Amino acid sequence: MLSHGDEIFCEILRAVLQDQLHFHRVIKVQTVQDVLQHQVVHEPISLALFDREMPGLDNLRTFPVLRKHLGAARLAITSSSAEKQDIILALESGAHGYLHKTVNLAEIKRALALIVNGGIYVPARLADLD
Repeated sequence: MLSHGDEIFCEILRAVLQDQLHFHRVIKVQTVQDVLQHQVVHEPISLALFDREMPGLDNLRTFPVLRKHLGAARLAITSSSAEKQDIILALESGAHGYLHKTVNLAEIKRALALIVNGGIYVPARLADLD
């Protein structure tokens, strides 16, 4: 499942998921309500990537609800923000990773593979001392 307001970044994510990580189906959603409705009507999902600015996400306040609703799915946040507090908030909210939209293709693949395989992806910027 994929939600991102930036169409180019969304297509990059879709390509990595399907071509590199061999996902058979990638579903694009626009709002939190779309996510909740999809899970009721369709099969369970294994990975969900959410734009931090997704309508209904409410600055990640509803993220724990999504985690509970999506069960065993791995969840990550994508964002144009590289602010440390945004990264930390996403992780504290239950995200399995945080992808800044300026990362290169190799890093996107590495991050998504890590998340899919049970790891937590944290941008290297989080360790900067500034």
